[in-house]
Amino acid sequence: MAEKTFLISDLHLGIDAPENLYQRKYHEAGLKAALRHIAASARETRDFVILGDWFDMLAVPPSRRPYSLSEVIAAHPGLFEEQRDGSGDFVTLFRSLRGGLSYVNGNHDQFVSVDEVNAILEPRCGRRLAGLSNPVQNEAFGKGSLIAEHGHMHTLLFRARSHLSRSDPPFGTFITRMLALICSQELARLGRTCAPELKGGGEPAFGFAAAGFAAKEFVELALGAEDLAQALLDQMLFFAHANKEELAFILDDGSKLAASAIPDKYRDLWTKLAEDLEPLMADAADSLKKPAEKRIAAGARIVAMGHTHRPLLQVEHYPSEAVYVNTGFFCPALDSLDSGEKCPTFAEIEHRRDADIVLLRKVDRSGRVSTLNSAELKVDQRAPIFGARRLTR
Repeated sequence: MAEKTFLISDLHLGIDAPENLYQRKYHEAGLKAALRHIAASARETRDFVILGDWFDMLAVPPSRRPYSLSEVIAAHPGLFEEQRDGSGDFVTLFRSLRGGLSYVNGNHDQFVSVDEVNAILEPRCGRRLAGLSNPVQNEAFGKGSLIAEHGHMHTLLFRARSHLSRSDPPFGTFITRMLALICSQELARLGRTCAPELKGGGEPAFGFAAAGFAAKEFVELALGAEDLAQALLDQMLFFAHANKEELAFILDDGSKLAASAIPDKYRDLWTKLAEDLEPLMADAADSLKKPAEKRIAAGARIVAMGHTHRPLLQVEHYPSEAVYVNTGFFCPALDSLDSGEKCPTFAEIEHRRDADIVLLRKVDRSGRVSTLNSAELKVDQRAPIFGARRLTR
């Protein structure tokens, strides 16, 4: 029987606060169905990889301190405590899997270390997740000719070049938290209770849409702005009806940063050099196709990413046949869930003797797991082998 690799990303587990993209009442059933599906192949599983944004510490308005990992895990007993009814949970899944467990950081759990996760979950399931202890460096999983990463390190707003700590996070942290503030205002205005009840509420671009941004406008803003950090912050403040002289952000470590101090601190966000253009386009187009193509050009035959919340499976033919798969996400807006337009999705790879079968799976409202798209990749014995976790961007 073929071994399998499972890759999931963008669960966005928070504490069920109104601004959280993931809400138990709308999304837990779909996630549990996916966990049960994976558990059914426990004996054949080679690797189970979580590709970032497992947890969401950024969907928090500026005036509140971001959640701790223990708070998030405590908010989801149905996922992080053994469910003897077989409904699906991480503890039971991790305990049953024969293969390896790995965790890669995303931008919404950018400073959650794998050591913190293991300290809470290992006593419950007797298993440890692999990953680099430094969450900023824990950006990719590599095995065989597969490379998997969240993908935020290829974007302008979240690439971590010089802002690398809880008290000094990437600039995108502040934009995301402003979007949480805009979300809370929209909920109050429309009389809704949580983010998924807003149109586009499960999308990373929700705030940009709510604030009137479009890809073209974002690029024009960057190309025309001497100070992109100032321009973006001013836009967010305007749409949130906030004053930068009065607004302050409470950071992960409990310290405060005045909104007025952010532009000077992040003048290195956009230098207008050639190396900035591709990350800018990744943000503007909400696409990681170009970075994936670079991985393939370097020899990877299967590249998996998350971050965009856009499930995708694409066969590439240059320089050789390869597959790019984006795992999608687990927290669609309620209107998309109800219509079936969007579903929770994840990736599954069957490693056969002569081919790798890459499947993009979806979970419908009834909990049925089916195949959204698939591709067969013939095994090439000459394909390079990737073993290092730290990869060059």
